[in-house]
Amino acid sequence: MLKINEILESVKSGKISTKVAKKLLTLYSIEEVENFAKIDVNRSKRRGVPEVIFAETKELDDIKKIIKKTLEKTNLVVVSRIKKDDYKKLILFVKKLNVKIETGRNSSTILIFKKPIKFQDGKVGILTAGTSDIGVAEEARIMCQAMNCKCITSYDVGVAGIQRIFPILKKMIEEDVDCIIVAAGMEGALATLVSTMVDIPIIGIPTSVGYGYGEKGIAALASMLQSCSLGLSVVNIDNGIAAGGIAANIANRVNKKNWSLDLKFQIRYILTRTWFFSVCVYYLLLHLMFDLEVSWMAIKKNQILVPDHVYVPKHEIISKSEAEEVLKKYNCKPTELPLIFVNDPAIMGLGIKPGDMIKITRTSSTAGESLYYRYVVEI
Repeated sequence: MLKINEILESVKSGKISTKVAKKLLTLYSIEEVENFAKIDVNRSKRRGVPEVIFAETKELDDIKKIIKKTLEKTNLVVVSRIKKDDYKKLILFVKKLNVKIETGRNSSTILIFKKPIKFQDGKVGILTAGTSDIGVAEEARIMCQAMNCKCITSYDVGVAGIQRIFPILKKMIEEDVDCIIVAAGMEGALATLVSTMVDIPIIGIPTSVGYGYGEKGIAALASMLQSCSLGLSVVNIDNGIAAGGIAANIANRVNKKNWSLDLKFQIRYILTRTWFFSVCVYYLLLHLMFDLEVSWMAIKKNQILVPDHVYVPKHEIISKSEAEEVLKKYNCKPTELPLIFVNDPAIMGLGIKPGDMIKITRTSSTAGESLYYRYVVEI
């Protein structure tokens, strides 16, 4: 890895761009907490993944110090697997920091944030086989929210009552979720089942629910790893943090690509419209120039007008009574007829004014005589 001075020299010499240099420099953004922790405060900017404090094996005082230091530099921090004896104490400590807390049902993981989280277009579906799996699923949900993704959840929809899964899967497909997390203990079959039914990436979390042979999530993990349904990936037992991080990463990446495609489409649309507008203006100017030329020829030189040309069909004003008969015949209003501008070269010199109706008689040696009607309007 390049040292800081090497990065700066590379920018100066033009070997790397400022964008690349900025990315490399974020690797050095480390905050130390006394002599026991080094926090990667720029991880969310570099990777889109927030700082996560694994609290299970840490002392409460150390956790508090890490939280305070992290929040000095970032908007949020996730604290996972808090010990039961420390949970309430930590909640009371965080409330004194004048920040907001997101907790999960039956979960020992919390999300602490200063400013409201701005949700983007990424969506993640989260399912559990049983009620006992909810704590792990909630950990995944908290992680997804920390990464700006919306979540659609439905719990206790396992294979013991397989009919429960269909309505929520339908909803998730309609909502166009980018990834689905499935938390399941016991035999862990729900992940495979869901994977066979949708064309969406599935992340399986084997949970430590179960007893006897294959207890503590071993059977669920083995089952998911042995799944013959393609499109299913698996994280470690009870690892909701990893599942949430992967799912949110997929969702954010998908929508980043979609936004890029939308932007390209919009640019192309604008350019196309601009081109079309330019062509219209060009032909309008030609039309106006032609009108001026014809007028000048008629008035100054008394030359042949367009209506007199052999290839121009006969244009003539029709009487009010004849106009009423035409409108009655075609059951329409004058403005619903095809329009013709009052300065159209084909009717110049005929004394026609806006509001008149004209009849066009076109004679053909093969088709005979055809009649057309136009309503005269201003430009």
